[in-house]
Amino acid sequence: MPEQVDEAIAAKIVRAIDRTLKQIQENPDHPMRARFDTAIHEFIHRLNSSPEVIARAEALKLEILNAEMVRGFSRGLWDDLRAALIRIAEAPDARAIDTVAHGVTTVATSVKDDPELLAKLEDWMIEAVSELIERYRGEVAALIEDTVGGWDPQMTSRRIELAVGADLQYVRINGTLVGGLAGLLIYSIMQLF
Repeated sequence: MPEQVDEAIAAKIVRAIDRTLKQIQENPDHPMRARFDTAIHEFIHRLNSSPEVIARAEALKLEILNAEMVRGFSRGLWDDLRAALIRIAEAPDARAIDTVAHGVTTVATSVKDDPELLAKLEDWMIEAVSELIERYRGEVAALIEDTVGGWDPQMTSRRIELAVGADLQYVRINGTLVGGLAGLLIYSIMQLF
């Protein structure tokens, strides 16, 4: 086929696609939107209920996550972020710190204002912490045991007393009063009989 005819056909196809997309964009009730919504809902249903579709989606996810390009991208992204944070920490630039603070504030605000996102984030954190605890349970227990075992009993008692001293005094006073009243009651009963 001559090149000019080929280009004319390609241009006509592109114009038709462009016209169709504009019609879909301008018309919320366009039949193509309804078909697309139906197809998406059916796919979501199959993704939740069909073992074959679930297995294919998991395989695709693993293939994407294990792709060298994705790993290289995430490694590069992490390296760039770490380098930027180190630069900010070593030579604090007010603009850079403001940018980081603004970014953190924006993320925190959007999470706080979106209950669904907050619930997902909370579920993810609980799942991640639970998995870490499950995986490193022995190491965490050994660390706690070693840390507590190395504490000086006198110093630990003193710190606990300082931290909750007022509450301990309240418990002691209540214990003394209740014990005294109980003793007085028992003595009075014994004197009556």
